[in-house]
Amino acid sequence: MRVIIRRISDKLKGIFITSFICFQVFLTGACAQNVCDNLQCNQNAKFSVEFGKSYPINASKLLIEGFCYDRNYKLEYLSKGVLYPLDTLTYDLPPFLKYHLTDLSNGNDCWGFITLNRVGCGVPFNPIRGTKSYNLFCYESSDVDDIGFNIPDSVALIKTSNKNFVAVNWAACGAVRIDIIKESAIYGSCDSAYQHIIYRTWRVTSPDNRQFEFKDTITVSYWDLDSTYVLPNYNGIEHPIFDCRDSWKRGKNGNPDGSLSFEKAYRNCQNLGTNYSDDTLSIQPEGCHRILELKRNWIILDWCKGKAIYPSQLIYVRCYNDSINPTAICKSGIVELKLNQNNVISVNANELIQDVNDNCGVAQMSWDDSGLIAIKQFGLADTGKIQDFKIWVSDSSGNKTACDVQLKILPNQIVGIENDFSSQAIKMEFVPNPASDRVELIIQAKAGIRGNFYFYNQAGVRLFSIPVNFKNQTYWKLNLNESFQLKQGMYYGVYQDATCTKVIKLVIL
Repeated sequence: MRVIIRRISDKLKGIFITSFICFQVFLTGACAQNVCDNLQCNQNAKFSVEFGKSYPINASKLLIEGFCYDRNYKLEYLSKGVLYPLDTLTYDLPPFLKYHLTDLSNGNDCWGFITLNRVGCGVPFNPIRGTKSYNLFCYESSDVDDIGFNIPDSVALIKTSNKNFVAVNWAACGAVRIDIIKESAIYGSCDSAYQHIIYRTWRVTSPDNRQFEFKDTITVSYWDLDSTYVLPNYNGIEHPIFDCRDSWKRGKNGNPDGSLSFEKAYRNCQNLGTNYSDDTLSIQPEGCHRILELKRNWIILDWCKGKAIYPSQLIYVRCYNDSINPTAICKSGIVELKLNQNNVISVNANELIQDVNDNCGVAQMSWDDSGLIAIKQFGLADTGKIQDFKIWVSDSSGNKTACDVQLKILPNQIVGIENDFSSQAIKMEFVPNPASDRVELIIQAKAGIRGNFYFYNQAGVRLFSIPVNFKNQTYWKLNLNESFQLKQGMYYGVYQDATCTKVIKLVIL
């Protein structure tokens, strides 16, 4: 009885708050929309997740505005272009999540971000000081994200500022923070054996906030110029190519600045002076594009030795002239797809396209107009209904269009489609349905039948199964609350025997 009172109290509280806000908005003359419809996702949600434990997550914990107790919400997270259901936070989820929250009553949605602080790792994090010594020529980068104490090659280093980083895939259950807390240098003269020496102190902070300090000494030597010198590749590309639509630093005549093609490679060389000039070699048409070909002529002067070299490089600036949208035709009729044996299916956007063409070539197809979601996942909660979607098609110039498609998700054979024979052979219902507290399952069948009952959540995960035997009876009852702790959402009950399958839905308020 206490449970029932608490849930009713919570529901009344939500209704009262919502009504009160609406009344306030009405008094100001701005009640143009229900406050429940103004969804605002938290862009910086943070949660701590202990190793080996899991934590329920729902809309009430992520919406800054717009949450109402009488609405049902769908929560998903984006990973490599695929949306996955999200109802629980665990240590094995990515430490940084982009989530998508949808109001199922009207389709309103919003995006946000979750940062997980994973603590209590099974294996303590203890970084080991490397024995590597750093001796560089001045044209080699000494930036903190290019060089430092010995970090394993498998670690992904994310730069957050000039002297602050986050290392992923290093600790067992969380990101490692790396900070440069002290840096100094001494400089030599033209007669010195070195140009300068950098002293750098690092602080490494583990996911459970333990700290370690390391010191590095980096010796930077002079660069002995000669006429055989070849300019280094820019980002591994022998001839740099720039997209004229992108935002990059512009230098002389509006061309890419010298720091984008070479200067950054020798900025530690205090004894060198540089300058360059550009010659336009040609403007080449390339289908739907236009390419400007530049020859960049450098002069690099060594002030200590009084000599210079004159290397050159080719640079291309590509412009997209296409302004024509692609055309797309989605598959007609109702497209039916079947869940796999795990009661999920991942659908690529291009699977729903019948025909597409573009004057300059199609770049990608996606479920959203931003091109972020290439694959969408469906589960048991999506079965049995016809859903309307838009599939977006874009070309290399950013032009895009969309077509409409209708999709129906069918259950897997194990959760098969109810037919006349199964309906006549067995009757099954949840009482009450929808429910807010105690729920009973009632199954009626002919005496002598034996089968199994399976219970799934809306993501298609099987929660439990139990044998059902009508040996000397035609009536079978199960109290679900004693078998599983039910949460708000949708569930599926499946009865199956050798001859038939029966599937029904349960809604928990």
